[in-house]
Amino acid sequence: YILIDGRLLVTIEDETGTHKVGEILPGQSFGEMAVLSGARRVATVRVGSESPAHVLALARPALRLLRKLPKFGQALDKTYREYGLSLTLREIQSFTAPNLFNTELLKRFSDATRFVVYEKNHVLFQEGDPINRLVFIKNGWIRRVRGADFNPDVADLLMGLDEDVSIDFLGAGNCLGFEGIDLAAKWQHTATIMTRAEVIEVAISRLRSDAELRHAIVKALSGVSSVDDAPKPVKALDQRQVAAASKEIGTGIVDGVNLLVMDMDLCVRCGNCSLACHKVHGHSRLVRRGINIERPVKPLSRSVQNVLAPSVCLHCQDAECLTGCPTGAIARYPEGKVDIDPQTCIGCGDCATQCPYDAISMIPRTPEKATLSGRLVKSFKSLVSLSPQQLPPPVAVLEDLLAVKCNLCDNTKLNPPGAKRQAYSCEENCPTGALLRVNPREYFTEITSSIGLIQQDQTHAIGRNIHKSDPLAKLWHVGGILFCLIVGGLAFWATRRYSPDANMGYGWLTMRWLTGLAGL
Repeated sequence: YILIDGRLLVTIEDETGTHKVGEILPGQSFGEMAVLSGARRVATVRVGSESPAHVLALARPALRLLRKLPKFGQALDKTYREYGLSLTLREIQSFTAPNLFNTELLKRFSDATRFVVYEKNHVLFQEGDPINRLVFIKNGWIRRVRGADFNPDVADLLMGLDEDVSIDFLGAGNCLGFEGIDLAAKWQHTATIMTRAEVIEVAISRLRSDAELRHAIVKALSGVSSVDDAPKPVKALDQRQVAAASKEIGTGIVDGVNLLVMDMDLCVRCGNCSLACHKVHGHSRLVRRGINIERPVKPLSRSVQNVLAPSVCLHCQDAECLTGCPTGAIARYPEGKVDIDPQTCIGCGDCATQCPYDAISMIPRTPEKATLSGRLVKSFKSLVSLSPQQLPPPVAVLEDLLAVKCNLCDNTKLNPPGAKRQAYSCEENCPTGALLRVNPREYFTEITSSIGLIQQDQTHAIGRNIHKSDPLAKLWHVGGILFCLIVGGLAFWATRRYSPDANMGYGWLTMRWLTGLAGL
């Protein structure tokens, strides 16, 4: 948005109420961070009470085209960084102590820092380099390696052979470089960006020349960062945790808002999940292939859990599919869900090609209707056929397509207005509880956004995927087990007591009949 005339007020809400954090004057733009990153809005903008305001709204496709203009792109990038810096400083201040920074000190803090966006595989610093800045991670993930400065990529292989090699992973909210503030020091590890990351960098030279600013920044950043200030990454207790954490971060599944996971140790390969999705939506949006992760049930345990993250929408925090749509048909909704509006989708397929998880499919907007006789023949064949069900043929239509993806079963009978909890057809129809929708940051407990992931906590355990409690189903299961044990015990006793064809009393019941009934 660009304000043409008038005045706009910027407010945020927290547990204490609504607070004004700024004003927008004519000629200023706002909303770039949410549009460019695909994230939710972090503030509320409303018109001032004294006069109306005129605002120019730029849709994402138009903004993407205008960004190619050198001057507009530079101005947009500058505004994005300024807003990102001010937002981060405000978050740090509100989290630690609201009165820690006065207006003048906050201005000096802003002048001493810079907001930087790094892409994947960028090396922040090398082991042995002098520490010349504090690095605060606003979002994204960093991989720290010690003892393999010649080639950090081989640290995974050397970790079990060389005691000096260690690895850990740091997420948003961590700050590095405290040990270089008072005395000259060197980085004891190599830090590499694992995913797109936004960081705040504070120049050490400015802190050494300003004691008041140094004291305030150290107090603020150390308050929000719970990573160990020791210069060495903590050694891993279980290398399998390192491998699992590396894959979970590297593939990006930990940054999803709503992740579908399948515990393959509980899955019986019945296909009910895909069938239920097809029944609800008319076509299955669940493809049972994707990212496989093997993780220990608990550190140093021989038991492992095999998890499959199938090719289903993760509703990513930084959704790449949002950047390609020319009409804005795909968008993020207030509760975090990413969905597609079929009315404005033109079937170009840009979102499907942008999605790194192949979670978006292109289907005919008006599927061919089968005749009654054709449906009857197909139903009869599926009923009597012993061969596995064949996959449908690929779509041959190139026009009038529609992009579809998992929408968390919204606007279906599973989630009527006023429902107390969100229900998902695939999860509800899983007979073993192997399938579940989770928050990946909570489910993958070896991943923590506020501390180093490799923890020396012997009691740290990785939670298994457990379906929602169903007391009635448990009662039926217990009753069935007891019934089978009782009938089996009676059959064994009767086999020892009677011959197979001897009458058990004066009726027709024989031991042969009894064992046959027990077998049924």
